Amino acid sequence: MPVQLLRGVGPRLAERLTSLGLYTLEDLLFHLPFRYQDRSRLLPLGALQPGTEAAVVGELVQAELIQRQRRFLLLRLADPDGGLNLRFFHFNQGQRAQLQPGVRLYCYGEVRQGHGGLEMIHPEYRCLEADESLPGAEHLVPVYPTTEGLGQFQLRALVEQALAHLELAGERALLESGATALIMRTAWVYGVRGSNFLLTMQRLFRERPELRVVDDQIGTPTWSRMLAEVTAQILYRGFRGDIDLDAVKGLYHVTSGGATSWFGFAEAIRDASCLECRVLPIPTSEYPAPAPRPAYSVLDTHLFSRTFGLVLPDWRQSLAMCLADLQR
Repeated sequence: MPVQLLRGVGPRLAERLTSLGLYTLEDLLFHLPFRYQDRSRLLPLGALQPGTEAAVVGELVQAELIQRQRRFLLLRLADPDGGLNLRFFHFNQGQRAQLQPGVRLYCYGEVRQGHGGLEMIHPEYRCLEADESLPGAEHLVPVYPTTEGLGQFQLRALVEQALAHLELAGERALLESGATALIMRTAWVYGVRGSNFLLTMQRLFRERPELRVVDDQIGTPTWSRMLAEVTAQILYRGFRGDIDLDAVKGLYHVTSGGATSWFGFAEAIRDASCLECRVLPIPTSEYPAPAPRPAYSVLDTHLFSRTFGLVLPDWRQSLAMCLADLQR
């Protein structure tokens, strides 16, 4: 499957991908990161150290076009603890118009010692609303080998697209092979370990007085332990001979019952965790992501329940059990 199948890949971008040896979706998936950036914490500007990478949030207090041997855009970012210079040698008029004093900015990059103090050169950045929180930045971010004109943000979005395409192709190939296989689709998975929405929200509720969470994407929060238990039960019954796995092979949807938005899920986590934080609903348009998310991702689980005789718990019930497990 050629990379041109991906949204946004025209002749120029395809040529840049070709220079990296990336011709197909499979090539993209095997274009492995050479390291990961830890963006799990925002640092105050006063705590920055040269030679480290950091995620920061501040307000632009200065924006100036510097004309020297090499022209560059110089920005000054400030917070109550200190300041940081941002330098951009490659920029356009749209960026100049956008990056003006008073704009609140999220940045990630390497901190360097410059002539005018600490600085970042060409950091990844995003303009923020006045009180916008950053749940999407709370994780480890892959860093890929790249080339001129192809940024990390764009490359990560292409990898996400390729993964979605090949997951579907893999399912089809497995179903068409005739193998005795159970394919279980799920969504909105959370648990007591790793990086997931539940743990991120609990931490942010303790750190911040207010959070803004998307309210127009609907799905079903699904506890990872519930998924593991129903899968183990089906396999056990199959190995014991109670179920003919060859007769029931195929594709099934497996999630908890019911539906909510990310905002509704966040409120339920806050209330069940007995934490205090104001949660505000926002539309998806106010929270851009590297790849678009479906507005409605509720899966129909009737076939699964009818085939295996298992009743899947409501998402609220699973959340209560997960939080009880987390407290042990």
